[in-house]
Amino acid sequence: MGEVFWGVPEPVVRAIQSSMGYSVAIETGTYEGASTAVLASMFPEVVTIERDPDVLRRAEVPLAAHGNVTVVHGDSGACLAEVLADVDQPALFWLDAHWFGSVPGEEAPQCPLLAELSAIRSWPFARASTVIVDDARMFCTAWEAPLRRTDWPRFLDVVDHLRMAPDTYVTLLQDCFFAGPPELERLIDGYWLTLRRGG
Repeated sequence: MGEVFWGVPEPVVRAIQSSMGYSVAIETGTYEGASTAVLASMFPEVVTIERDPDVLRRAEVPLAAHGNVTVVHGDSGACLAEVLADVDQPALFWLDAHWFGSVPGEEAPQCPLLAELSAIRSWPFARASTVIVDDARMFCTAWEAPLRRTDWPRFLDVVDHLRMAPDTYVTLLQDCFFAGPPELERLIDGYWLTLRRGG
């Protein structure tokens, strides 16, 4: 799957933003706001959604320096459709709200990914948008406590839900799923070749 990043894979996201010209990035799972800040350096508008109020309080202070970030408190699986109702153009999605061991709130669903993808699929601009899902390895592994098997989709379930249209391109790179319009394939191929050549 290539190099694994802690947080959003900045180089490839910069390449996507430069090529696709997205103005909006939507993140699920704010955590400490590190990926949010990276996205804010690339996109004119960033929306980040975090369920856990304690986590959100810690992230709000560093994110206050970014005037182009809107922070939403809520369950991303439930509120993403409402957020998208105010977005009238294709966007880049960074989906990272699935459960992480050091974050409180273990009683919550551990992986809202399929609900998030369903909300995106119902949105008019889904086909022209790019979706990146972090931690691809988590969807093709054995689930052991404290992970709850019933909360996590299988690898092929994720791939099926990422196909927003018959011509949606889906691949794996750097421990992430990438899905988007057909032109994303050329961009990802070029990026991957650059990595292989040590660029």
